[in-house]
Amino acid sequence: MNLKDWSLMRFLRLAVGAWALTNGIMQKDFLLLGLSAIVLFQAITNTGCCASGNCSTPTSKKTNTKDVLKEPVEFEEV
Repeated sequence: MNLKDWSLMRFLRLAVGAWALTNGIMQKDFLLLGLSAIVLFQAITNTGCCASGNCSTPTSKKTNTKDVLKEPVEFEEV
C-alpha cells in the first residue's frame, strides 16, 4: 500500500469513493457499493486503469531523425 505522493487526482478519487460509499450504504445500492470499493481501492493504492503499465509509452529510446535522413532513398518506377 502506497501512502505517499498524494496528488489532486488521488484526493479526488478518494472523495468520490467516500461519497459513493456513503450513498450506497444509505440507499442500500449494492452496485454503487461495488463501484465505490473499486474507486476507493484505486485511491488507497494509487493505481488507475493503467495499473499494469499497458497505457504507457516508452520514453527511454529516442530515434535520431538526422541519422534516418542521411540514408539514401531509392525509388523504383512501376
